[in-house]
Amino acid sequence: GLNSNGQIGDATLVQKNSATVVPGLAGATWIAAGYAHTCAILGNTSSAKCWGANANGQLGDGTLVQKTSPTTVLSFP
Repeated sequence: GLNSNGQIGDATLVQKNSATVVPGLAGATWIAAGYAHTCAILGNTSSAKCWGANANGQLGDGTLVQKTSPTTVLSFP
């Protein structure tokens, strides 16, 4: 995909034309993708990680900084 905001999650801003492994997502049970950001829930760690565009706080990590790799935004028991 496009990846101009790091929404692929591979720590780059390089467009990819085939499937790409996203480091740190082992055990992902749910993934949701927006236009320029992505989030996943990791069942094995009981946490949520998001990455990509964040100009409006859409990643939920308390910043407005774009992330090019999965960033923990929520941990729950």
